[in-house]
Amino acid sequence: MEIIRDPDTANIYTAALAITWGLRRCNCRGCRERVTTIIARAGEKVPTFALCEKHYQEGAQPGGCKLDLVFDSSDGITESGNAPPVVT
Repeated sequence: MEIIRDPDTANIYTAALAITWGLRRCNCRGCRERVTTIIARAGEKVPTFALCEKHYQEGAQPGGCKLDLVFDSSDGITESGNAPPVVT
């Protein structure tokens, strides 16, 4: 997995990618916070899921955490990995 985020620039790059890829919210169940982190398949640069800052920080702790992810039509991505084309 590859982590896409840019905490030093107020998430401008990540926000632009989230808009391009149709990621409207954190994929954790019950969370509707804005995206600050995009998790992508290694080497493919296509979104797998998106996280808000709170859920990213929970997962970044030593030992990580278990996240209950939800994929639905409001996310712009699906469990099968379908996503809009990569913009370069």
